[in-house]
Amino acid sequence: MIDAVPVMVWTSGADARCTIFNKSWLDFTGLTLKEQSDQDWVGRVHPEDRKRCVTEYLIAFKSRKT
Repeated sequence: MIDAVPVMVWTSGADARCTIFNKSWLDFTGLTLKEQSDQDWVGRVHPEDRKRCVTEYLIAFKSRKT
């Protein structure tokens, strides 16, 4: 069902690490599910954007915002 939606979808576990990625996400990144699961997404964010991106992600994660 998650692969049927026409948008990129991912979920994260209680530890804030990404756990599930749909086909649209994998097609966009060009990674297999194993590659995506084994890699840290933060490492693929541009170095100048990393701090802001991670900070915003963790704020949203902790407050349960979308």
